[in-house]
Amino acid sequence: MKIIHIPYCFYPDPVGGTEVYVKNLCNSLNKFGIESIVAAPTEGKDNVCFHEGIKVRRFSISKHIEDLADLYGGSDPVSLKAFGRILDEEKPDLAHFHALTYAVSLGLMRESRSRGIPVIFTYHTPTVSCQSGLLMIWKNQVCKGFLNTRICTACTLYRFNVPRGVSDMLARAPFLLGSLIKKLRLSGKVFTALRMRCLIEKRIAMIRDFIREADRFIVLCGWTKELLLRNMAPLDKISFVRHGITQTEFSKTEDIVNNVSADLTPLKIAYLGRIDWTKGINIVMKALKEIPGEAVEFDIYGVVQDRGGKKYFEKLKKFAKKNDNRVKFMPPVPSVEVVPLLKKYHYLVVPSIWMETGPLVVLEAFASGTPVIGSDLGGIKELVQDDKNGILVSIGSTRKWSTVLKKVSRDRELLKKLRQGISPPRTMLDVARETVPIYNSLISR
Repeated sequence: MKIIHIPYCFYPDPVGGTEVYVKNLCNSLNKFGIESIVAAPTEGKDNVCFHEGIKVRRFSISKHIEDLADLYGGSDPVSLKAFGRILDEEKPDLAHFHALTYAVSLGLMRESRSRGIPVIFTYHTPTVSCQSGLLMIWKNQVCKGFLNTRICTACTLYRFNVPRGVSDMLARAPFLLGSLIKKLRLSGKVFTALRMRCLIEKRIAMIRDFIREADRFIVLCGWTKELLLRNMAPLDKISFVRHGITQTEFSKTEDIVNNVSADLTPLKIAYLGRIDWTKGINIVMKALKEIPGEAVEFDIYGVVQDRGGKKYFEKLKKFAKKNDNRVKFMPPVPSVEVVPLLKKYHYLVVPSIWMETGPLVVLEAFASGTPVIGSDLGGIKELVQDDKNGILVSIGSTRKWSTVLKKVSRDRELLKKLRQGISPPRTMLDVARETVPIYNSLISR
């Protein structure tokens, strides 16, 4: 059996949790006799390379986008042709998509299906179905994820700092207005806002087509399953397969003799993951600023993937330099080194302000015997049991984070208790073992 996996990007580019998941899944599927290759977009030319034994086909994308509407529901014509060539050359038995973008689009899925290749999609991040990318309506309320043109338009505009009343008004703008602006090729922030309803309607239509045409969905947590059901995905097309970590990273969490001493001062906390404002790193930094006398060290191991992340990273460094020498920025670490690294910290912090489907680093923390302090939200809430293996904090609350950080800094018996409450996490072998029957059922069909 040969599976082609299609993520948003892949090694050696800077990667996030989705790409780590894809790499680990490929390696684990190999133990079941399944060949996996990866096809991912590149801004360069089509090429072939290998990463840790995985064959990687990079396909080129358009250098220019003809119209803004293409980003909201179109398919890149350059990537369509390049991906089609890959399918014809590799002849996979099944296509497993891990992203939904202009380059990794509904068009690529249709290229697969037109060749009789079944399609599976794993829902990794809220950007799949939420244009603002958060699934947080009005920036701070959890959204149930219903696809609704008016509400999604108003929320998207509000996310771009358009006042609430104006957002509501523009969400009711006539559809023909957006079509006229496109026809006249008018551009700029004002025209984009006037056109937003038309753009969101195009996006929602594409997502509904995607839900209807995909052969199967894999969800990593409960909230994504509920979201798909709310948007008319048939229950028999949804398979629940939770995250896992690689077998080589797995360790018995009952044995924590190699972890940093619970009584060591200062308290050492860490963040590992993508540098992006949705990750809420600034909230922890602001919380530390509110408790200047506490002996806490905060190390940030971040991966910058895009220009927005780079800009946010510079703001974080500027804030730390001005306000707090307890914050240090560390170089990113390979995924195989995460578990040993986390043993050197008392807590992992996951202050996300968006709906996570994992994140994977929570399981890596548990594999190291390290409790997690995270947002009371989404997949984090499904993995972290408050006061048992970690602590949940109200989303985006600097005051609550300050209170929690002060408490864990002074109460080391709590740390010992939380360490004992950690159970060994699932592995990627578990994930592969549950995924193989899904592949078999679709291929045999």
